[in-house]
Amino acid sequence: MEFNQVRVAFVILGYKNPTQIRILIEHLIHSDYFFFIHIDKRIDISPFKDELRKYEGRISWVKRETSYWGSYQCVKALLNGLRQAIDYEKVRFDYFIHLSGQDFPLKSPDFINRTLSQYFPTNFVNVIPFPVLTWEKGGIDRLRHIKLIWKGKRIIFHPEIGNWVLKAFYKVLSGIFIQLDRGKTFYGGEFYFMMHRTGVERLLSNIRKYPIFFHRLKFVTLPEEIIIQTILMMDYEADKLLISEDRFRYIDWETGQKSPKEMNEGEIIGLLNSPYLFGRKFIITNPNFKVSFNE
Repeated sequence: MEFNQVRVAFVILGYKNPTQIRILIEHLIHSDYFFFIHIDKRIDISPFKDELRKYEGRISWVKRETSYWGSYQCVKALLNGLRQAIDYEKVRFDYFIHLSGQDFPLKSPDFINRTLSQYFPTNFVNVIPFPVLTWEKGGIDRLRHIKLIWKGKRIIFHPEIGNWVLKAFYKVLSGIFIQLDRGKTFYGGEFYFMMHRTGVERLLSNIRKYPIFFHRLKFVTLPEEIIIQTILMMDYEADKLLISEDRFRYIDWETGQKSPKEMNEGEIIGLLNSPYLFGRKFIITNPNFKVSFNE
């Protein structure tokens, strides 16, 4: 069956394990694939550049942020990568795939390319309207509570906060947010996606179009799971984007923790016969780890 080659920009957010990121990229090397890599600002970037020197012609380093877990800076790091990729002068990319440094492909680069070509131009993003039934309280508290990051610590303001000064601060700011939220529909979902160019262009356009509301979203709890979906879906009917659930990514949430289960190299091998294109999240300890894809 004939298919068109799809040019892909991988935006990878890395925090640790430069060798594992090198192994990830080794398994994704393809003539139409390029990598935009963000390394957390708190981490020494030199080991990553040393590990990836062989692939420097296919790599662009993304402007760095101090991307604390659960902070807007994680979203900002991703947006930095998307903007850099969409403005890349050498290649006009068709798809933008967001990975973490602990993700791993479960299919070959050619198989991934054929799949994207088959569903072109679908945006694979998990988009769930509020209330999100799998989240505690449907996620409504994520909108009503106000979260700040101060010196690396998450500070949550809510109606039951004890200090009267902080309570007054919360009351004023939440009143403003309630007004900004009127008429808006909120969406949640996974931080990771495979988005067609039409989706990325709409996302970045809506950020420019609704700057005040976008700024308001920086203060929700866990903005990584709300901002992308909510901004993308604004003006959805006008844009006629093709959006589908990202059913090609394996994530094990069955441990009931705040983060997915961490899996090992053996579990990667066990997933190669699955229908998924990618899995997360893995710990790879063998610096020479290599798989042969079963296709």
